[in-house]
Amino acid sequence: MGRTGSRRWASLFALVVGCLLQGCGLLMDAVQLIQPVVPDLPDELDMICRHRRLQVGIAVEPFPPFVFPAVWTDQGPWVTGLDVELVQTITAALSEHCGGPSVTPVVHLVHVRDLFLLLTEGKLDLFVSALTYNVAHPTATGLGFSTPYYYDAGIGGVTRRAEVVEQVRAALRQSSANGQTLATRKGALAGLTVAVQEGRSPHLYATANLKGVRLVVCDTLLAAFESRDPPVDVILGKQPILDFMIKRDRQGWQPLVLENGQLFLLTRELFTVVMAEKNFRLQSLVNDLLFELEQSGRLAEMRRRWFEEDYTYPQRALSEGLLSTASKAFHENEQGMCRWARER
Repeated sequence: MGRTGSRRWASLFALVVGCLLQGCGLLMDAVQLIQPVVPDLPDELDMICRHRRLQVGIAVEPFPPFVFPAVWTDQGPWVTGLDVELVQTITAALSEHCGGPSVTPVVHLVHVRDLFLLLTEGKLDLFVSALTYNVAHPTATGLGFSTPYYYDAGIGGVTRRAEVVEQVRAALRQSSANGQTLATRKGALAGLTVAVQEGRSPHLYATANLKGVRLVVCDTLLAAFESRDPPVDVILGKQPILDFMIKRDRQGWQPLVLENGQLFLLTRELFTVVMAEKNFRLQSLVNDLLFELEQSGRLAEMRRRWFEEDYTYPQRALSEGLLSTASKAFHENEQGMCRWARER
């Protein structure tokens, strides 16, 4: 083939390639103009507004005055307490946020040990029952916590025997020179039989930190107070709940106190509302509400109403509480029992 033919084929090839490249450019421009279609999936707040239901978990184990024992009627179990009033306040805020018909709280009485699974599986929107976030829990992954609604809490103890109080004080006096306050307090309970409620923060704390104690695990605090086999020297629990119970119903018990009159505490606790970690908008709404309640004084009034006023909880349950759903097995074995903890 001559030079002229070669030039013609080269020109033709360049023309074809140029056209193809131009087409590719047009195609690429078109692709860039087409935006990917991402479905606008509803989040947890949208679902609550759509269904007009707030799925709430409340502990079947009572923690007065935050959650009192359920009052059973032909309709089912009614629950009341500071945390129940807080649920009603959150529901009212959701109704205002959603607009239209009111949002209804659907209350489920559940064991605390089942809480984390129910929240992460989306069967509950939130849980509230004097739950703390600042004591490590091995299964508390995937959870989100609100700002605290109760600050003056901590893990402390009560006993029915004055000699136990003196034994603890004597242990503290002997070890006070080393300046290690927390280590001294942990060691002060050594040799004693200590009861805790299964799965709650005092149980987790005792398992991880208290050496030399004979640990008894109880289904409820009521079972711990009634335990005779095994006998209990100290009940370790959430201090505001223990204080409330011994002032109202357990006058034979007394708190462990230091010689200066301060309570014997092992750690501080902050009570919060618990939600799934991914429920960001619900967390934000609850946090904003708690801030408003704190700033307006309504939260302090709620605390005063439940801690200081004279009332009977069954009457409040029936007049202002919430109807809940629960297995009848809970009603048949409300108190539960105590048993020696497995060796640690």
